[in-house]
Amino acid sequence: MASCFSLLSPNFFTNLQNQLNGAESPEELQSIINKIFADLSLMESTMTGQIDLLGPIAALLTAPISPTQAVTWIGNFINDFLQPIYIPYAKQIAQLAALASEISTLTSAINSIASTKFPGISFTIPTVNPNFCAI
Repeated sequence: MASCFSLLSPNFFTNLQNQLNGAESPEELQSIINKIFADLSLMESTMTGQIDLLGPIAALLTAPISPTQAVTWIGNFINDFLQPIYIPYAKQIAQLAALASEISTLTSAINSIASTKFPGISFTIPTVNPNFCAI
């Protein structure tokens, strides 16, 4: 997907209008309308999601003056910035562990199937990046 800036370029909306103008039947026009507005809805929700995610950072742009404000600022920094950006990292670590386990299970199944259905024939099982399990 292109950046939001390119999606909001005048050419983007001109192209949408060209798609609309190219419809040759009411059904095709409705189909184009539905596709365009589904895409626009996705764009809007993506932008809104980013604003919601990054909005709390704006509150952190004002430096605290008093020690009490500094403690509050640090707490807000941890809660509103560090924790949300850590969540995807933690999820990826868990997914990598699950992936490693599933690859091991799949490799065992392949070896079992190969030896049962095709005894004496060797199959090459491609390797997945061997370093990913070390993360």
